[in-house]
Amino acid sequence: NISMATTGNVNQMKIPYAVLSAMTNNFHETHFLGKGSFASVFKGEPQLVLSRNNIDLSSNPGLLKFLKGLPAEVAVKRDLRELGELPANSTPKERTHKLYMDQADRNEATICSKYRHQYLCSLVALCNEDGPHRCLVFEICNGGNLFDALHPELAKPGDGPPRPIL
Repeated sequence: NISMATTGNVNQMKIPYAVLSAMTNNFHETHFLGKGSFASVFKGEPQLVLSRNNIDLSSNPGLLKFLKGLPAEVAVKRDLRELGELPANSTPKERTHKLYMDQADRNEATICSKYRHQYLCSLVALCNEDGPHRCLVFEICNGGNLFDALHPELAKPGDGPPRPIL
């Protein structure tokens, strides 16, 4: 059963890239969870932001409250596609591709914020900066990765503990 989320308003879940960077220790390899075709996923720890004084949260009490309400660990999906501003002399094909990718990112955020399902991780936040800083923040779900769940016959013995499903 797929249900609509009552709090699925993408506009209320925006978070600065600097905060995501701090939560993942600057996207350090020790926080790396996995990589797909278009994104890498890192473990984010809101406590890293709250316990250090490297980001001033006093000017944004809403963000401070939001971070305090997050789980101890979240999954930060950072887009690998560098889709910053296009140069003035960009080709029609480049402009079309950027528009397509912008729409794909908006669709993912909208769908993941609106719907709840046992096989769909909940969207917690998204990066509110344009340019190359495209990130989505999800809850961490245990049980292995999606590929292994879809193809259990291909799982190799001794692969280690299951990775989070994102």
